[in-house]
Amino acid sequence: MLDLEKIERGLLRGDLLDLDDEKLSFEMEAFLKRTEEQDRQISEILDALLEEVEELLSLSDELESEEDIRR
Repeated sequence: MLDLEKIERGLLRGDLLDLDDEKLSFEMEAFLKRTEEQDRQISEILDALLEEVEELLSLSDELESEEDIRR
């Protein structure tokens, strides 16, 4: 927990970020880990969607070819 003297010094200097560097560092590290995990999940989702789109395009091409043959 922050003590009153640290808070007062931080207020006088106008630098509140120095009040608890260890806590801020821990929170920043946790934030970066969450961000990296979300980035990984988004990449996996986008890869899966890309595969589906490629499959749909392939099916669409096949249908067009079949329609051309019927004409």
